[in-house]
Amino acid sequence: ANLGLNFGMYETLQARHLAGGKTQRTSFVVTLMHAVPTAVASSVAVYPLDLLRRQYQMGEHRGAWALVRSLGLRGCYRGLHFEILKVVPAISLNFWCYEMMRQVVLPATAGTSAIMV
Repeated sequence: ANLGLNFGMYETLQARHLAGGKTQRTSFVVTLMHAVPTAVASSVAVYPLDLLRRQYQMGEHRGAWALVRSLGLRGCYRGLHFEILKVVPAISLNFWCYEMMRQVVLPATAGTSAIMV
């Protein structure tokens, strides 16, 4: 789910960037401008589910509502800042490599987006 969210949000931001009259898609700065908010937003959206998954793997089968009741909504996001510190550089590098490979594989469409918004 997280990977799908990442690519969906990233391509949406790229499409809006290009619709605004911009022509450069593959610069490192443009990639960072779109990868950082994508990484943060997808981490915030998926983090409680990852916490629940980790608890299931450890044998603590409490369920989603029991998790929220015991930790509170704020507790479901405990440790999120460490996750963001880990995910932002990884996702940024991932999308920079994606853009470079896209430029090699699809040189005629390097300035366009696959998704029209």
